[in-house]
Amino acid sequence: MSSLEKLRGAVAQRLDRRGEAVLRRSVMPDIRRRMIGLGSYRWVLVLFAIAAFYYVVMASNRYVAVAEVYVKASQSEATDITQVGLLSGMGNNHQDSTLLQDFIHSQDMLKKLDEKVGLRAHYSSRDWDFISRLDDDATMEDFLEYYQDHVTAQLSTTSGVLTIEVQGFDRDAALAILQAIIAEAEAFINDVGHQVARAEIAFVEGEMERAQEKLNAARERMLAFQSTNKIISPVISGQALQVVVNELNSQLVQLKAEERAYAAYLNDDASQLVSTRNRIAAVEAQIEAEKAKLTSGGEGALNELTAEYQEMEIELQLATDLYQATLVGYEKARVEAYRQLKHLVVVQAPARPDEALYPRILYNLTTLLVLLSLAYGIIMMTVATIREHRDV
Repeated sequence: MSSLEKLRGAVAQRLDRRGEAVLRRSVMPDIRRRMIGLGSYRWVLVLFAIAAFYYVVMASNRYVAVAEVYVKASQSEATDITQVGLLSGMGNNHQDSTLLQDFIHSQDMLKKLDEKVGLRAHYSSRDWDFISRLDDDATMEDFLEYYQDHVTAQLSTTSGVLTIEVQGFDRDAALAILQAIIAEAEAFINDVGHQVARAEIAFVEGEMERAQEKLNAARERMLAFQSTNKIISPVISGQALQVVVNELNSQLVQLKAEERAYAAYLNDDASQLVSTRNRIAAVEAQIEAEKAKLTSGGEGALNELTAEYQEMEIELQLATDLYQATLVGYEKARVEAYRQLKHLVVVQAPARPDEALYPRILYNLTTLLVLLSLAYGIIMMTVATIREHRDV
């Protein structure tokens, strides 16, 4: 063999070795990565198969009972709602519906439902699958979170209708829970409408009782005064006495005029003149006696009795006015209580569900497969990027 042929053989052998090395560095890692990728995707299929087995074989059906309610006031308050509130769909009724929505999701409602329909016992029963049911040792916070996931209340901002959906593992249980929620909601919304009104009515009733006590005390004092002094009204009696005194004064003026006339032509001992003077003395004495009744300054004088009577009369009048004012306030409070009364109108009555809406097997499995595939793709791209950087 010539030296030229030996040289060609050596070059060919070196090229074969380099090609094999290039093949190993480029093609073989790609094939290996593909084989590894196909093998790792089996984990996605395994997880999907486990989920499919759970949903198809083990998952418990959940039935949904639905009802729609609306909070309506007994008397609308058109003057209290602005045009903006009307356009935005907000108002007192919407506020009441929002308050009711919060109450349905509250712990108070949860406790009442547990007492009435045994909510914890139903959701934690061993008849349901271990993933869907409530844990036996769940705390109150966990129970409340579970309850809020299975009982929803959606409020329509346009119509103010509150849609309540209750999930239950049994048709009758779902219906019973929903009916209990509506009963408690109706009691709650009625109580909310009466709380302020009851406080106002209680306050007005207390004021009315105190006003009536003052009025009764003033009346009793007036009656005792009249009974003690044997007089109905010192004012009227005083006016009557004043009339008598005025009449006596008129008679006295006439008698004195007659006396002057008789004295002009009669002797002092004339019978007519003596009689006239006696009558004058009698009238003057009577006038003094009547005036003494009016203003003697002693106990039982009409001026003293009149002053005391007028004071009692003013007190009685004030007590009467106060009592009348409290009566008017009480009637207004009652009207306000009626105006604030709320009613829970059931737009759609609860009905026993016919078929289970949960779990949504096809939707859940499709979503799970998509998410697992996306996660797998992200992980494989990350691993491939890391390996490429290592090879470089």
